[in-house]
Amino acid sequence: MQRSFLSLILLAMLAIGIMPIMVQTMEIGNDGSFERTAIPAQVRWLVSGALYLRDMWGSIKLMPGSVKETIESSLSQSQLQQTLPMLQSPRGRFGEDSIFGPNIRVTRDSPHYYPFENEPSIAVNPTNPRNIVVAAHDYGDPFYLVGIVVYRSFDGGKTWSGPSRMVATYGDSLSDPSLAFGRDGTLYLSYLSVGAFSEITLAISRDGGANWSFVRALNYSFAAFYDKPWIAVGPDPTNPMRDIIYITYTEFKGYYEVNLSIKLIRSRDGGRTFEGPFRVSWEGRYPDTLVQWSYPVVDRNGTLYVSFFGVKTERVFGEPRVIQGIWVAKSIDGGVTFSEPVLAAETNWWFPGYSGLYGFRWIVP
Repeated sequence: MQRSFLSLILLAMLAIGIMPIMVQTMEIGNDGSFERTAIPAQVRWLVSGALYLRDMWGSIKLMPGSVKETIESSLSQSQLQQTLPMLQSPRGRFGEDSIFGPNIRVTRDSPHYYPFENEPSIAVNPTNPRNIVVAAHDYGDPFYLVGIVVYRSFDGGKTWSGPSRMVATYGDSLSDPSLAFGRDGTLYLSYLSVGAFSEITLAISRDGGANWSFVRALNYSFAAFYDKPWIAVGPDPTNPMRDIIYITYTEFKGYYEVNLSIKLIRSRDGGRTFEGPFRVSWEGRYPDTLVQWSYPVVDRNGTLYVSFFGVKTERVFGEPRVIQGIWVAKSIDGGVTFSEPVLAAETNWWFPGYSGLYGFRWIVP
């Protein structure tokens, strides 16, 4: 038994060591439209995950096979020639300190139970870019089965303070941390408080992550289970001087037949009260027409975009066809109503392991 356990640990370490880090991106036009497999010029130096991978020695390599065809259809040869040397250069596009530096340990293992942390979320203070905050699961929490801890830096990530331990407003576990700063420097952290059911908790910090207050954003329900909340903060389209806090999540309903949908709640008063829920996606049924892993983003004009993974069946020439991939829904009224979701990228696998964080899809405005 001990031998098997050690073997599993070694395999896990090997997998982590060789796993490529990838970022999937999408370009949004000035008119709010979006294009498939586009690489935004302003973040092209970050590497589009579907196109390139950086190995553990820092080399940039093209993905083989069909992805190479995607590269050739997305970028001209001149663009490739301009992009690759820039990615390979340790100085990068914005100077020697702006892209890659030495690895710095952020977390501190708890002496209790299991010294593991995962599912990190990171945010940078728009009023002080040297203030960086990271939140993550902590399996060594002395108070909960799984906790959430927050670490903060005020020197651009060179040194870190913490952990600050988050509080459950319900249940005995915490899950799915997601961080976002408001334009005024207020920091928000959404997560699940989990027991027999789940509810969404919002933590608020006004000093860069040192001190926190906690509110219930969405109370638990006997009729539903909430999963994977994700947060975004951006301008109110009806009042550009005010921010709206958006939290999207997946709602599971039913027992023998499980129905899923992406929902949204919002706050227009800094997290004191919440409105909703509002519907973002269609209602799916597990496992045939599921929806999961939502990710909200707000542009500078207050338009809200929500990407998510979805599977649905449509009739093509009278025959049913299963379509699964990344969908995007758009709201221009502060999250109250959404356009019909548009397929942004079709996939022929259920849970791609190399894109995003544990398969979650991100959209870049």
